[in-house]
Amino acid sequence: MRGDVMVYTDDYEKLVLALCDVVRDMRKEQNLSQSELSRRSGLHRSYIGDLERGARNLSVKNMFRLAVALDISASELVALAEKKLNRNEVSIRSAKERQARTV
Repeated sequence: MRGDVMVYTDDYEKLVLALCDVVRDMRKEQNLSQSELSRRSGLHRSYIGDLERGARNLSVKNMFRLAVALDISASELVALAEKKLNRNEVSIRSAKERQARTV
């Protein structure tokens, strides 16, 4: 709960999806392959692919690893994700559709 306001699971899911979208967008902006981001972050390439499709949850530890690999602070990463949320650019439905296309 935030004060008197209940935070629903969908809110958390949307924030995680927004973070994953920002990671994907930044990777592409820097012309990095998933394999190169994997090498830089120490995370497995398939984990990065799963994140970008919204099929995996992003832990705080891995968020920091990805932020360092993308040469951005974790707080900037979260701020970019929050901007995405505020512009309603994140949809749980679209993430589930992305997941379904890859299965």
